[in-house]
Amino acid sequence: MKNLPIIKGHQVYIGQMPDTPEFYEIYKSWLNSERVRFGIGDADYAAEEVAEMLNTWRDDPDDLTFCVYDSVSNQPIGDVCIRFGFEEYDNDCPETAIMIGRNFGQGNGYEAMRLLLNYAFNELNYPQINLSVYEDNIPAVRLYEKLGFKKITLRNDKTNGRSEYVMMLTEEEWENQDWDVKG
Repeated sequence: MKNLPIIKGHQVYIGQMPDTPEFYEIYKSWLNSERVRFGIGDADYAAEEVAEMLNTWRDDPDDLTFCVYDSVSNQPIGDVCIRFGFEEYDNDCPETAIMIGRNFGQGNGYEAMRLLLNYAFNELNYPQINLSVYEDNIPAVRLYEKLGFKKITLRNDKTNGRSEYVMMLTEEEWENQDWDVKG
C-alpha cells in the first residue's frame, strides 16, 4: 500500500483513501448515484466490487488515487487520481480523473484538481497530463477547461459508444496560467 501525502487547500484537502467497510459503502453510494453514473458511464457496483477496486488502486504503483476531504468536516466527498495504463493515449504520460460524490457545485472539484495537478507537475515532474471526458458531461468539460486542459480530439467510448473528448494539459501550460484571474 502506498503512503500518499496529505495536500491541503482551503475548502478541501486530498490524502489517503480510507480502508474501512463504512467508506466502501459511502463510495458505493457515490458510484451508484445517477449524477456520478452519468459522468463515468458504469453500471451498479456492489460493496465487494468497490472494496476490490479500491484495494487494486492502493496496490498499483502506477495509480495515485487520493480521497478528497472537506476541510471543515474532514469527511470524504470524492476522489482525484493520476494514473498510468488506464486509457490509451498517443504518449507515455499519465491521465487524471475526478469523481465528486457529494458537496457538488461548491468549487470543491476545482480546488481538488488544482491540488492534484500542482503535485503532478511540481513534485512528480510529469510533462503532460491526459484525460478523457464524455462530451455531454458539460460540468466536467467546463472544469477541465477552467484548469487549462485543451480538447485534442473527439472519439467514441468503445464500451458504450458515447462521444468523449481527449484533453491534455502540459506542465508549461499549467505554469503559465494566471491563477489570480482563474481562481
